[in-house]
Amino acid sequence: MSQITCNGSASPRPTNIFMTHMWAMFAVVFLAIYTANLAAFMITREEFHEFSGIDDPRLVKPWSHKPMFKFGSIPWSHTESTIAKYFKEMHSYIKNFSKSSVQKGIEAVIHGQLDAFFYDGTVLDYLVAQDEDCRLLTVGSWYAMTGYGLAFARNSKYVDMFNKRILEYQENEVIWVHIAR
Repeated sequence: MSQITCNGSASPRPTNIFMTHMWAMFAVVFLAIYTANLAAFMITREEFHEFSGIDDPRLVKPWSHKPMFKFGSIPWSHTESTIAKYFKEMHSYIKNFSKSSVQKGIEAVIHGQLDAFFYDGTVLDYLVAQDEDCRLLTVGSWYAMTGYGLAFARNSKYVDMFNKRILEYQENEVIWVHIAR
């Protein structure tokens, strides 16, 4: 049974009113979530130097760009020797910004003394993941993918000793083992 209003039309049923309110509530919630996500995306967006990799022109010829980009590595490391072998101009530049350890290099980046720090990608990825304040970021592509292997003669007496030691190191988190399949 519906009621007749002054102009002769039937008044809306309670179900219609309820559905209209539900639709309006959905629209308000959806709009609020969208606006919050948009604001969060715009606020947390930080600028960083995007590099194509170690062969990026800003790194290969560091003196040709103003302001000069400050980056370094660890002297006498594999990373530094690779740069010395293949990127001579870059190598002479990074000597000015060398750090004695990975931790000192990371701290120099965090405190703004360096714009970037070059080292083994796996180590840097691990340290970035450990940074609870999200102050670090790895950019660019890896220059070289290297790994290490060890070969023994068939039926070598050292295989069991080596396997036990590797398992011991892995259990004590001295090394991390990645098995490729």
